[in-house]
Amino acid sequence: MPSARSRGGQTPYPGSDFEHPPQPNSKDLLVLLEEGGKHEGCRVADPVDTFAANLKALRHERALTQEALAEAAEMDAAEIRRLEAGKRDPGLRVISRLARGLDVPLVQLLRDVA
Repeated sequence: MPSARSRGGQTPYPGSDFEHPPQPNSKDLLVLLEEGGKHEGCRVADPVDTFAANLKALRHERALTQEALAEAAEMDAAEIRRLEAGKRDPGLRVISRLARGLDVPLVQLLRDVA
């Protein structure tokens, strides 16, 4: 691959040898879409699904039922079920309540959420 210097004399960041990674062509993008984003180590995950998995795992680690978590977080158990099923996109206030109910830092619920 030609360097950034040979293409125009300048790198994207003056004083560095940084080069842009190769850009995918339209055929690569079509394959990526057909495979659901799973291409050469590329991980495309739905943030709501990732949050749901984190919530459920943390609840299980603490041996809490959905009802017990709902009570600790001052929420409805049906809401906990919807969140764990990935059927609801939670806001910051809901995430904060859940973190308090689980007694974990808020960022643990957002682990690996892109």
